Amino acid sequence: MRMSEQVNEIAKALATAQGEIRPVAFDSTSETGKYSFKYSSLACIWDTIRDALSKNGIFVTQDLTSTETGVNVETTIMHSSGQWIVYGPLFMPAKKIESKYPPKDGSVKQEGFTAQDFGSSGTYAKRYALSAALGLTSQDEDDDANTASGTEAKVTQKETKSTAPIKPTQPGGMSEAQFKFLTNLASSMTSQEIMEICKNNKVSELKFLTPAQASQEINHIQEMRKKG
Repeated sequence: MRMSEQVNEIAKALATAQGEIRPVAFDSTSETGKYSFKYSSLACIWDTIRDALSKNGIFVTQDLTSTETGVNVETTIMHSSGQWIVYGPLFMPAKKIESKYPPKDGSVKQEGFTAQDFGSSGTYAKRYALSAALGLTSQDEDDDANTASGTEAKVTQKETKSTAPIKPTQPGGMSEAQFKFLTNLASSMTSQEIMEICKNNKVSELKFLTPAQASQEINHIQEMRKKG
């Protein structure tokens, strides 16, 4: 993860946006043999997060590049203040296929990827990276993961809406993304300084901070670094 020199504004915006984003609905069903499972498509994820991000001055871009064995996706979160955070790159392998037609010179058959292989791996990588960066709640099973690993599946989609409250991933209510961001900042601090943060907020560990407390401490750490 990389970030701009200052992140106090984008941290506040993300904390607010995460409190407004609902869990992503399962709008697709994948059928693999006798088994089936539901998952959230990339379009459904964007439908869920777009309004909250836009309202808080946040926009996201995802850069997809190919390699000899799969795809890489880099997720950039930017704020209207000019501050930014970059996650990744996240690598996702693509299913390799062997050419049906051997070279005319008698050499070994060539292996490669189809556009569909790269498309499936790229879509899965984007969904996984976007969900992880924003701390979205979703199930792990999905069709793109099956396709990327070589399992064929039949997919159908339906329109669904979710009204359930967002589920925090940390005891104090922080999302995983916010917790990772805070611990990354704290990695350059002494154990005494971290203990002081916990003491001031009356918690035993950073993971017990509330989203509001975490946002306040992030701002404080950034201000201290600026003065230093």
